[in-house]
Amino acid sequence: MPSKLAGLSGVLAAFLLAGCFTYSGPPSSTITASDSGVLVPAIRASVGGQGPGEPSEARDGHAAEVNWSRASGGGQQSLASGQAPVRFGTQVFSGPAQLQHDFDFGFLEVAYRFRHFFGGDVGIEALFGFAHANLDLTVASGAQLASEAMDSAGFTLGFGIIGRLRPGTSVQGRVMLFGTGSDSNISSAQRFELSLVQSVWRHAALRAGYVFWRIDSEREYSDGSPVKVKFSGPTLGFDLAF
Repeated sequence: MPSKLAGLSGVLAAFLLAGCFTYSGPPSSTITASDSGVLVPAIRASVGGQGPGEPSEARDGHAAEVNWSRASGGGQQSLASGQAPVRFGTQVFSGPAQLQHDFDFGFLEVAYRFRHFFGGDVGIEALFGFAHANLDLTVASGAQLASEAMDSAGFTLGFGIIGRLRPGTSVQGRVMLFGTGSDSNISSAQRFELSLVQSVWRHAALRAGYVFWRIDSEREYSDGSPVKVKFSGPTLGFDLAF
């Protein structure tokens, strides 16, 4: 019995010691891509809701909602002499260098939504669901070129505020958080949007506004550089409601 206890204690001690250390790969600089002039088309479909008004108008109640959006953009990043290199794909980009980043981003979300209006024209909404995100990123500098496709599935959590201006017209603001637990692909994303929504038919509405996205890939346990992509711009959407 003592020998078994000693062996178990040794395994436990090794496990605890392993938890005290984290992977430390070669030093690298974070890839930062930022673009403030991106057009973001979006499609939204929902089933549910209750209360007065057409299905395409902002209404109380429970609903299932599907959101899809896509964006393409790019940006530049300066890498100074002596700065830690950028490691991406099969390439190592060393300074001094001017890096050109180009990206394509797609996001598909399926969520449960609850809306409540406080006896008037101001309401709130909460959402919880699942989503899939994909980011195709290319980094180039001189003769060097590297590309990676990152795909992750995870959970979404959202909160919004709605103001009904008149029947069929509303202002809607929403914050969405996306988390995956992935290290090498997309780790997390955040979306902030503000839109004016106009019902054009019983089951359809047009959406126009402004959106901000941030996408992160931590890469804490790999040799690759962390990735941070930010983009913002006008969003144009088409809503279907039943």
